[in-house]
Amino acid sequence: MKFHQVLNEKFKDAFEHMGKYVEVFTNPDKKEIKSLFKAAEHPAVRMGMTKDLKTTYMWRVDVLHMDLKRKGYKFDYHLTYYKPRPKEIINSGFDIKNKEEVLKVVKKYFPKVIKIRDV
Repeated sequence: MKFHQVLNEKFKDAFEHMGKYVEVFTNPDKKEIKSLFKAAEHPAVRMGMTKDLKTTYMWRVDVLHMDLKRKGYKFDYHLTYYKPRPKEIINSGFDIKNKEEVLKVVKKYFPKVIKIRDV
């Protein structure tokens, strides 16, 4: 692996946004999800998923989905999970064609989620 590849991979996992450090987790584990909630000013996280549902990104809720896309992250679905409402995922603005498949992936991270809703 070349030196510049290591730098790019490191950069993809974190960046500065409006004076704050933003960590982005790829297919996060429980420990990483807990750290996101601890770091968040609001009890919520944002998620981005690729169309094939093999890659899930997760980050603090105060950073918008479009901000991550501007940083080069590629995902087709974007969702927001609100911890005080553990039985719902809020889709942040567009129709997901295969909600049942997306819901299966979401339940891996948040087992109590029962539906995905378009807003």
